[in-house]
Amino acid sequence: MPTGDNIDSRLQSSYAQANSTGTSDKGAIVMTADADITNAENDRESAKDHSKNDAASSKSSSIRPKSETSTIANDQTPFEEFSVQVRELCHVIWPSSSKERRTNGSGKRLLGVLRSKKAGRSKQQSPPRREFAIERMTGGTFNRVVGITMIGAGHSADTQMILRVPRMEWLSTPEREVAVLRYVRQHTSIPVAEVSAFDFSSNNPIQSPYVIQTRLPGVSLYTAAKQRELTTEHWCTVAREIGRTMLSLQNITNPTPGLIEACTNEDGSHSFSVCPFDIKSAYDVTWKQKVAEVTAEEKETALRNYEKSTLMFLATQFGRWRAVELRREPQGILYWDFMHRLMDAASQMDKVCCLGDDTNCLAHLDLAARNTMVDFPADGSFKVTGILDWDSAVFAPKFMSCAPPFWLWADEDNVEFDQNDESKANETPTKSHNQEIKCAFEETVGEDFLFYSYQPQFRLARRLFHIALTGNTGNMELASIESFLADWAAFYKAEVVDYVPSEASQDKEDRPEKDGLVKGVGGDEIKES
Repeated sequence: MPTGDNIDSRLQSSYAQANSTGTSDKGAIVMTADADITNAENDRESAKDHSKNDAASSKSSSIRPKSETSTIANDQTPFEEFSVQVRELCHVIWPSSSKERRTNGSGKRLLGVLRSKKAGRSKQQSPPRREFAIERMTGGTFNRVVGITMIGAGHSADTQMILRVPRMEWLSTPEREVAVLRYVRQHTSIPVAEVSAFDFSSNNPIQSPYVIQTRLPGVSLYTAAKQRELTTEHWCTVAREIGRTMLSLQNITNPTPGLIEACTNEDGSHSFSVCPFDIKSAYDVTWKQKVAEVTAEEKETALRNYEKSTLMFLATQFGRWRAVELRREPQGILYWDFMHRLMDAASQMDKVCCLGDDTNCLAHLDLAARNTMVDFPADGSFKVTGILDWDSAVFAPKFMSCAPPFWLWADEDNVEFDQNDESKANETPTKSHNQEIKCAFEETVGEDFLFYSYQPQFRLARRLFHIALTGNTGNMELASIESFLADWAAFYKAEVVDYVPSEASQDKEDRPEKDGLVKGVGGDEIKES
């Protein structure tokens, strides 16, 4: 019987290598960019940015639009003054004529503007100056959100866009937001916003990095549910579309887990690469400098370990986090010792086949109702118009791409229901219309997908993955680690150590098999020894 004390030599080598690499002064690199990869066990996602396009689900009560007082709390320019700066930015990006085209302070054109080919030069009369309507929208902790409407000036219809401005520049990585949006548009047919313009510097009229993207039609599912009574068929439509989106993402694979980065080629096309997940201590305002100091060799070493297996990915991450803990607090044995215990748990999970098949898929880690856009066209139909918040999209083990969106079928008036507790995802809803919604999703994604969605060992694997991303950087993370270790110990004891096959399972002809796995107690699957 496997135990956590027996970590094989290849694992120890990877763990030690990551730990050794991390102890240099330049070793600290951070959790994914906008802090949008969230632990399902903590309530950090309540701090995500929300606009009219970014509200939360009526069935996800912990996610609420952020108050406009965020502007005051973050000591930002009042909207009246800021709207003037935004309008000036718009005239810089979209001038009425080539004579108006401006540059930033370095003499270079503003980055990332999507420009059409120049029209014929000439002695033609300049078109009228474009007008822009600037709309105040509800933002969030991480981003200030402003609506922009380009009015007339030769356009057959007004063009609506969204401006996203980070509230805390030291925490933001808008370049990754742009990379993911472009990657998804290039590799899938999933409806997502198109990046219209961006600048990663503060050398512009709003004196801050920003991203401008097209505004998807309609409103968020949360807003729609508040504004009108959605029918069961409306919810089933959403469930099917989210299921198709998850399957589409699952078809995009990569040899390693990691973050998506991009560069623009000379011909204007975009090239993409996957880099290791970032590591940082809590509230480290210098993390960007440390990321820049990480050598190409260090990144390549991490990716080589990532590629070997999901277990080696986890070993590498925990080794890197342990190095950060040792540098931060050498005497804090309790804290960095957690990384040893997590590694023991990961080794046990691998030996009983709880880490999947080492496939890495593209996963949107925040498919919430606030990020699902819906519309009601004039013809009386209903459709899902797009998915938002791609900041949290990463390449991750397959089990991460199968997290069930059970907020769709949750009995919202059930006071006992905990939306963060995935163990309730496969419970049969008490209301018939919620049962229909659950059935619509399950029929869309199929059995193989649901195998990773509902089995308790994969719920635990998802929790471990989140810990590997966030580390032990605060009280919530510490509580999450302790809870995971206790839950895994209980599962391992019940399903492996104390497992006694039932009479039915002892009959080989009646025992279901799947890819070398056999059913254990409660329908869980463990590796046959």
